[in-house]
Amino acid sequence: FSAKRAKDAGLIDRVGVKSQAKAEVQKLAKVTDPSWKEKDKLESFMEQFATKGMMQLQNYFYGLKSTF
Repeated sequence: FSAKRAKDAGLIDRVGVKSQAKAEVQKLAKVTDPSWKEKDKLESFMEQFATKGMMQLQNYFYGLKSTF
């Protein structure tokens, strides 16, 4: 889903950025000094690697043509 499609489908209230979402969560949870868990570098690298691999597979299979 794109953000616009998610909003149109009623899955989200509004479109924003990560910092706005964090501020809203902090406000709703009534937390004054939040501690956000950040991804470590290896986790981030592996996520990017997997995403790129999936995109390459999709591009490969979409490029195949049927011989029927």
